[in-house]
Amino acid sequence: MRQPIKAILILLLVKHDLFEIIGIKQSLEENLNSSVDVVSYREKMNLFLKKRIDEEAIYV
Repeated sequence: MRQPIKAILILLLVKHDLFEIIGIKQSLEENLNSSVDVVSYREKMNLFLKKRIDEEAIYV
């Protein structure tokens, strides 16, 4: 059985500017009534973080 969601992480696969990311975060938090983290892949991204995102991601 899948564990309840403790956190929501949104991974952006398309490049957005900072204001768009903030808008996406605020809109999702309001609609989901939950804390949301929004990140995008970067060339120099922490490898542990990238691996964890890749392992736990649920694509929708």
